[in-house]
Amino acid sequence: MFGCLAVHHNLLFIGSSEGSGRVLVIDVETGEERHQFMFAGEATGKADAAGLAVDADSRVFVADTRNRTVRIFSVFGSEVGRLDAQNAEAGQRSDRRGSLGRPHDLALDDEGRLFVCSGLADRVHSVQCFLPDGTWVRTFHAGADPQAVWAAPRGITVVGEALYVAETGRGRIHAMRTDGASLGSVAATGDSGEPAAPVAVAVLPEGDLAVALWGEPSRVVRFDASLRPRGVLIRGGDAEGLVRDPFDLAVDSAGRLLVADKGGTRVQAFSDKGEHLGVVWRLQKVRG
Repeated sequence: MFGCLAVHHNLLFIGSSEGSGRVLVIDVETGEERHQFMFAGEATGKADAAGLAVDADSRVFVADTRNRTVRIFSVFGSEVGRLDAQNAEAGQRSDRRGSLGRPHDLALDDEGRLFVCSGLADRVHSVQCFLPDGTWVRTFHAGADPQAVWAAPRGITVVGEALYVAETGRGRIHAMRTDGASLGSVAATGDSGEPAAPVAVAVLPEGDLAVALWGEPSRVVRFDASLRPRGVLIRGGDAEGLVRDPFDLAVDSAGRLLVADKGGTRVQAFSDKGEHLGVVWRLQKVRG
């Protein structure tokens, strides 16, 4: 099961995949459910909500990994567009510019440009930028090497002119400018320096990075803006205040770090120092 998050004003969008794709919208302050919508693929009836982003017009962009597309919905769930034209033209399995592959995470910048990472295979064109109308802008190359192959990047975020990518398969965090220039990368490691699998990255209010690490032990670690490690922010475990298999991170308007963990079935809130502020949502709250 996938789990993903996006924050827009006072609304928290939670994506999940259990056969069909689902997006739940809740009030981030009260945890009250506002509404939800579901969607399916035409061929199989199945779909994913692996990554989310919401633009200034409250359009909801959803990475549908299974169907190799980015779906665009109104905030109430009416599908208003898709970003998959190049997949159809070039062949769904082609590794070329404009072809999405299997999109896994999304980010939008202040100009409405959409950044997409495709995280279920190794590709040269795994991290790309598109205009709101779907026009391809550029491919971001790992280490600024045009021949470099990304190893299954699964997390992406953009703040201002800075773009950060969690390269899950190689266990690295990359920093770039949105014009494509590389600002460096760093290995994401565990407490004793062992390799780890980063799956999500978020920018904290003061500019540091929070990075979710998958595996044993699960945890969220902290880096400064220059990619220098600053230790463990949230330790692994099943209890409240700990994280188990975190899938996604987001920062709300109050500066709280939101963590979707346990396969996307729980969302917890933490301060930027890692203090537990409560459980925002659990899956069983919306099951009939």
